[in-house]
Order: sequence, then structure tokens, then C-alpha cells
Amino acid sequence: MSNQENAFYNNSTVSPVYINEVKLIQPKKGDGYIACKATILDGPCDNPNYQNIDLIVKGSQAIEALNSFSAQWPAGYQKDQNSNDRVKVFAFVRIGSISTAAFLKKDKTPGSILKGKLMEITYLKLNDDVLVHTNAKAHDENANSSPATAEEEYFESRMHA
Repeated sequence: MSNQENAFYNNSTVSPVYINEVKLIQPKKGDGYIACKATILDGPCDNPNYQNIDLIVKGSQAIEALNSFSAQWPAGYQKDQNSNDRVKVFAFVRIGSISTAAFLKKDKTPGSILKGKLMEITYLKLNDDVLVHTNAKAHDENANSSPATAEEEYFESRMHA
């Protein structure tokens, strides 16, 4: 086989997200995996747009980062849960293979959701504790900006607002 036959395109993006739910999926057939529900932040820091995305965790670094706080994985939003008791997980993540999936809502109206693969977590903050803080450019020469720097700029702008 030549190198040309093994080549493929890898479309990925680095995004700031809130991780809303993390769970271990154990299918009847095949190996188990970690899945996440997250909300991507986009736009101005003082009034961002929010887009939900379902992620399957594929990157070994991302798996390791999530397992570092598995006892505190957020379990989504339950109606009886006090908002002060929720674990707040903010992260900068590298997402690959982004696609959409259509579905019918409970009221039978159509809906859609973004789906993707969680490849890397370059910054992870659990409530007030920073668990992961790496420089994305050290991992990817093609990155436009360091998520750590962008996150610091985001919080800096919020503190002085």
C-alpha cells in the first residue's frame, strides 16, 4: 500500500463548550464507550449563541481527562436538581467528524442535532478547578489560536465587563 491509499481528510474544530452530561454506554454487542452531551458557545462572549451537540469520545487524551473526574460526571439536567448542586464543566475541545442527525420530537415535530467525535480536551474546568490546561498549538501546527489563550481572554473579558 502506498501512503496515498492511507491518506484521508480530517475535518476538526476547536470549540468552547459546556459539558452537560457524560455517561458510559455499554451496548449489547461490541465495546463500551463514553458519550457526552455538550453545548457549543459561539459569538460574542457577553451574549453567545448556544448549539447542542452529541459527542462520542474517541481520543485517548479526552478519555483520560474525562476519567479523571468520573465520580463527578454531570448527569444532565434533572427537573428536581437544584442549579447550585450541578457540576459546571467548561472546556475547550477538538471535535471531528461533525454531522447532523434528524429526529422526531415528542410532539412529532422534526428536530435535528449536531453529532461528532470528541478527539481532545485542551482545557477543562470543573466548577472552579482547572483539571486540564494544554497548549493546542503544541498538538496541532494548523490551529488558528490556542484554546488556553482564548479561554483566558474570555474570562478576562468577563471579569472586566
